[in-house]
Amino acid sequence: MRTTLSSRAGSWRRVMAGLAVTAVSVGLVAATGATAEAYAPPGSPLEVFVSTDGNSSLSAAVQNGWWGHEGGSGGTGTGTSYLDLDASDLTALDNLFGLADLGNIRVAFVPSSADGSAEHPTVTVGETIDQAYPYFMDAGFGTAFSGSSAANDSVAVVSTGSEFDAWWAAGQPVQGFDNSLVSHDVTAPGNPVSGAPRGKSILNRWPSGTHLSMVFVQTTGAINAGGKPILKVGSDGHAITSYMKFTTAAKPGDAIRTSAGYVDENFGVQGVATSTTLAASPASPQTAGTPINLTATVSPNTGSATPTGSVEFFDGITSLGNANVDGSGHATLGGQVLATGAHTLKAVFSPTGAFESSTSANVPFQIDSSPATPTTTSVAAVPGADYLAPVALSAAVTPAGAAGTVQFKEGAANLGSPVTVDALGNASLSYTFSAPGPHSVTAVFTPADSALFSGSQATPVPFTLGAGSVSVDQQVITGVVPEGTLTITTPYDAANPLNLGTLALSSDLSHYAASADFEHIHVMDLRSGALPWTATAQAGDLTDGASHYINGQNVGLTNLLAYPTSNPGLGTITTVDNPAALPAVAPGDAGTLGLGNAPHPILSSNHGPSDVEYHGTMTLNAPTTTPAGTYTGTVTFTFA
Repeated sequence: MRTTLSSRAGSWRRVMAGLAVTAVSVGLVAATGATAEAYAPPGSPLEVFVSTDGNSSLSAAVQNGWWGHEGGSGGTGTGTSYLDLDASDLTALDNLFGLADLGNIRVAFVPSSADGSAEHPTVTVGETIDQAYPYFMDAGFGTAFSGSSAANDSVAVVSTGSEFDAWWAAGQPVQGFDNSLVSHDVTAPGNPVSGAPRGKSILNRWPSGTHLSMVFVQTTGAINAGGKPILKVGSDGHAITSYMKFTTAAKPGDAIRTSAGYVDENFGVQGVATSTTLAASPASPQTAGTPINLTATVSPNTGSATPTGSVEFFDGITSLGNANVDGSGHATLGGQVLATGAHTLKAVFSPTGAFESSTSANVPFQIDSSPATPTTTSVAAVPGADYLAPVALSAAVTPAGAAGTVQFKEGAANLGSPVTVDALGNASLSYTFSAPGPHSVTAVFTPADSALFSGSQATPVPFTLGAGSVSVDQQVITGVVPEGTLTITTPYDAANPLNLGTLALSSDLSHYAASADFEHIHVMDLRSGALPWTATAQAGDLTDGASHYINGQNVGLTNLLAYPTSNPGLGTITTVDNPAALPAVAPGDAGTLGLGNAPHPILSSNHGPSDVEYHGTMTLNAPTTTPAGTYTGTVTFTFA
């Protein structure tokens, strides 16, 4: 039924100075003395060292001492030392850094790593030096440290990324150090202590005994917006580097320079090159849980001396442990239980004495899942007196403890549902067959975890069910359940509209409003099948017949209550409030507020049949711009 409403509404910035650090070029043709290989740390393709001249001369390399205090005759410690790079092999130098790009080499520091991964990290395009290294200098190779008798001579700045950021943000003030190695803004009035120190002095950055590497790293020549060099990415996806490993050391008797020095960890007679091989026993592949023994063999490339040191074993990048090299050149790490899947094993030899480190080739190793334990299943059937009596079906699965289910079957047909196997491996089912005569049953075991146990099927067991002495007479009966109907009615029509009366102007003068009780919304569900239903209502626009309208979204139906005589049957009925739009919307708005422009659920039942009758509050709002007049519209009730 279509219900009519009627209503009436009335007329609504860097200058660098004071650091005692100068970038100088390396003398590429003045290399003299020992070969580069005499000092190069393992994995570093070109020699990096500290020297007493700026000519890349290994003969002037400083074995140990204190940066800025090695120079001068007789060990006076007042001369100059340099961060240097061997140029005796121009081809190697060109291949690594590119002779045209030597000015783009910068200096970084990193805690030493056994395999050179920290010194030669993976980098990405655009990555800055501080993102790949924890400490760096805004200076290149050939940096000079001019020694003197002053407590703060050769103060070179080593920065972290955050320190450099703060200094850059402060306007890159010119800074120097006092005799206590405190940073000052030297060009500022009063020489104040720096509010944003660019970093710490190389003389006091690290505690004595710290193992570090000084890294020469290639940059693109560009810097980012924060002033930091951008690294060049090598063809292997790593930074382009060469480095020297050293250990910090204190200058004896010097209270200020508590960690100003270094000991070159690779200086001295050229070590004997070694080769390392790795063997795994038993061989790949193996099943999960099998202990694997790893044996590394370290051999000298020249001579017959047995290398000394230790071997660290790796699975990918994960360390499995260390073992010392014995008198036969072997190091063994036993009993390794690896996870299921593919593995890449390697051994890294770290030498003691006059030997060089070496790394084995990768050894692939596969760990497969353990094979499933096989099972067996048997079945038994104990018939009753005749076919009308249930048959006791039972199955036994071995080994006991094989979790899963048993499905009893006759041919391809399932007999009942799967039965869970108990802790003893048993499953049972009482089943009544529909006909006498010969039958044959089997049982199919399905494991809960097929990686642990396999499935199995019992050998079929035949048996015969007797007809018995009971006479059976089957009778057929029929009955018709009517389809039934689903209706909704209300008492309002064009002749008897719901009159909301005269709309009243709201106290805030924002809209007109009126409401009235909308009675007797009657839903009668006489359908079979206990079906759900949802009743909806949709309001059309109201009009005064003179081309003036009130949008149907301004019509709302709320507070639905059932009359006492309503009978929802076995179902549960839910009411839905659809309040009128507020603020009231203008004519022509295409929204779906209130009951406007779409069917809106008002009542729903999850289960029929039912005979219910509801009443609720119907509200009409109107904009203050609505012309005066009597407005009539239609609300349509139906089922979704």
